[in-house]
Amino acid sequence: MSDYGSFNKTLLVGRISSDIKSKDSKKGTPVASFTIATNELYLNENKPRPSFHRVVCFGKKAEMMVNYGEKGRLVCVEGKLHTRSWKDEQEQMHTIVEVAAEQIIFLTSKEKKEEVQEKDDDSTDEKKDPFEETERQPGEEG
Repeated sequence: MSDYGSFNKTLLVGRISSDIKSKDSKKGTPVASFTIATNELYLNENKPRPSFHRVVCFGKKAEMMVNYGEKGRLVCVEGKLHTRSWKDEQEQMHTIVEVAAEQIIFLTSKEKKEEVQEKDDDSTDEKKDPFEETERQPGEEG
């Protein structure tokens, strides 16, 4: 009989904080791993404290991360916590906890290098009021 009294679900929203590492499994399945940084604000501190979470994904999700994932991009990762252990060549035991991603959603678009340069060049322009060119007021039906 299965134990249905347990539940393993993780939801993270944060920024990709490492390069995407990819390889193929022994069976030829694409595997990608990366870290996500999240921030926590503690009452007695003035600035947020980052936490880094290792994420691993397989198949199409791994290919998607290799093609579109980049440092700084905001993502939402849904998955399960997974613990792995292994011994190295010196018989030293290692353990790692990671999120096995079931779903990954990009929350920001991938910026092209030219777009970033244009934004830097436009920094001297005056900021316009977004409602200046319309007769409608914010919240009015249009």
